[in-house]
Amino acid sequence: MDWTCDPAVQQAASETWKESGNASFNRYVFGRLWPDQAEAKAHGLITAWGQARPDLVIAECSDLGAHLAAKVLQLPVCAADNALGPVLLDLWDTDIAPALTPLYKQHGQDTPVLPPMLVPVPVPWFYETPPPSARAVRRTVTAFRTALPERLDRSPSLRPLVYVSLAP
Repeated sequence: MDWTCDPAVQQAASETWKESGNASFNRYVFGRLWPDQAEAKAHGLITAWGQARPDLVIAECSDLGAHLAAKVLQLPVCAADNALGPVLLDLWDTDIAPALTPLYKQHGQDTPVLPPMLVPVPVPWFYETPPPSARAVRRTVTAFRTALPERLDRSPSLRPLVYVSLAP
């Protein structure tokens, strides 16, 4: 609930990553290796979710196969920034989306788009004076265990199923 999808925060993080280097490595991993691995992941999840369909998908921003599987099955999905979000944002249009396009077309989907990104904002790392929309992530969710987002409140299931990925 206290995560932000604020593009200004994402842009500031992206600029920080650019300044640190590793461009060719990042292009290989994010623009080639991970899109290649997305096919098997998407296929596996589409099959599994046919048997136990989640009500919500929260997949790491680098979990490109889970993003595609959720889109194919029309599931609500958010990309959780695992500190790689800025790199993905930098390489999305030039490397990642073009590499994913054939896979998306194979599944009858349009151009790949990164789902809304939830950013665990280390606000002081990017701003001396943070904008009002940037909020730090709560380190515990215990206060929210019984509070569901509105769309899950109307879920046909008494116990909503949430898929959360912690690795690509």
